[in-house]
Amino acid sequence: MSNIKEVKKAAKQTIDELKAEKLKIERWRESRQITAAIKGMIYNRLLWLPQEAYTEEEVSQKTISVYQHIYSNYSGGGVSVYA
Repeated sequence: MSNIKEVKKAAKQTIDELKAEKLKIERWRESRQITAAIKGMIYNRLLWLPQEAYTEEEVSQKTISVYQHIYSNYSGGGVSVYA
């Protein structure tokens, strides 16, 4: 499997898991525990991609970008700009 396919697969799995769990919670943005769990999940998924995919510094930067995207587009209670 190519790196691009692995990255896409990891991204889809991550968002599917988040939508099934954390992003269903009303006002998840107000909970430090939930936001930390979301950031941790994103970071770990990015970190464990193939080594050629991202450096550790890139993982940290991309974690912030992905989290900001989720924060902006998924308001909680299963509501998103994509629904």
